[in-house]
Amino acid sequence: MNRTLRVLDPLIHGFWCVDYVLWGNNRVATYFDMISAQESMMSMINRGVEVKGMREWKNKSS
Repeated sequence: MNRTLRVLDPLIHGFWCVDYVLWGNNRVATYFDMISAQESMMSMINRGVEVKGMREWKNKSS
């Protein structure tokens, strides 16, 4: 059976965003899946980065 990975268009299916503060400026890191965003957020917290939160971003026009 031919199994291929299907790539989802992030502009249709959305991104996961981690909001954090870098050198006093608000920044956003974007990820294609929730698990990657969670792992990154925990890594930032462990390094002492001020993390504001994690959220899902979806395109309102789709």
